[in-house]
Amino acid sequence: MDTQAVAPAEEKILATVQKSETDVIKIRETEFKGKTYIDIRVYTKIADGTEVPTKKGVMVTKEIMKLVREELDKVEL
Repeated sequence: MDTQAVAPAEEKILATVQKSETDVIKIRETEFKGKTYIDIRVYTKIADGTEVPTKKGVMVTKEIMKLVREELDKVEL
């Protein structure tokens, strides 16, 4: 059995948006198996003050994110 540890993926926080007193939305760029992904995820602050990721979010390739961004640009706010 191979017990080598998997190296953590490279990641870069692109932006953060405060959602509530305890929640923040983080937009991150991360790499996994040679592909670059954009992860938009809600993080919540737990009792000790640490921010942990929740299941609320989406991770897609940069190519898909470009398409999503084009469509979001069409949304009237």
